[in-house]
Amino acid sequence: MTPLSYTSTDGFPELHMSRVINADFDAAAARLFRWSVQRSGLFRVHPTHEVVETGAEVTLGFGSWTFRCRVVDVVSAPGRCGFTYGTLPGHAERGEETFTLERLQDGRVLFLIDAKSQPARFPVLRPVLDLPRRALIRRFYLRALDDS
Repeated sequence: MTPLSYTSTDGFPELHMSRVINADFDAAAARLFRWSVQRSGLFRVHPTHEVVETGAEVTLGFGSWTFRCRVVDVVSAPGRCGFTYGTLPGHAERGEETFTLERLQDGRVLFLIDAKSQPARFPVLRPVLDLPRRALIRRFYLRALDDS
């Protein structure tokens, strides 16, 4: 098995974004675990497993570039679920991204995206890369699980 592109995310810049989504928790969870977030944007998505599980890998394609990640953790508890994947060698970044759904007390569903990562090359470019990254997350990822 190919090792991840990092040994620790300690000291990596953190990004936290969230949104209350327009979806039933169970329906959103089913979409989350079928790679719907990754399929929502600009990427071609080729997972090794149709349903997210620990050890599953996904290749994300953008133009002529491809980036690979491996699921390193899955959480499934009443009212809370999600997964974390880490980057594999060749990815533009080094680190992890976590996708979590939480059922709020009032029944609404909160979708959280948390990342601890830095560019694989030239970490000083992090502030420049954060602008398009936040736009991608806001426009595509955070809306991917809404009911149509």
